[in-house]
Amino acid sequence: LAYWIFTRAGAPQVDFEWSFPDSPLRLDAVVTTASGDRIGLDFTMSSPYSSSNLRRASTPAILESLEARKHAHYDAAVASLQAPMRFVPFALLTSGRLGPAARALIHSQAARLASAQGIPVALAEQRLTTQVSFTVVRQVAYSVLVRRPGFLDVAPEHGPR
Repeated sequence: LAYWIFTRAGAPQVDFEWSFPDSPLRLDAVVTTASGDRIGLDFTMSSPYSSSNLRRASTPAILESLEARKHAHYDAAVASLQAPMRFVPFALLTSGRLGPAARALIHSQAARLASAQGIPVALAEQRLTTQVSFTVVRQVAYSVLVRRPGFLDVAPEHGPR
């Protein structure tokens, strides 16, 4: 997902790090942009219908809680790094809804895409957000079908006659 967000937006010469065996960070990805900026990404996803989330008042509260947990886990370690890095907790729901930090990252990449393609930023942002949401929903469906083979099979008594 990180690779897609940055390459789809036409980021020039983006380098990705996927594995950090000697680091206590355990981030999902670190992106180094052409300008030398480092962005540490850690993805977290939750269902709005899980028992722990049903107690929360709203979907934004769920997403903010997911982001807050990632900040509590990573902020001190990121701040102690010798090379500066911006940390982005990429929180999303199984429905494809994005958290505030994820939306901000998508917006910044949409501005780059809009500039490269000569389209309005709002349109580029809509395209990126839609693709991210579809990717998430597709992966959730796939994981359900893989974990539960036969989940969508028609019962014999309801099949064709």
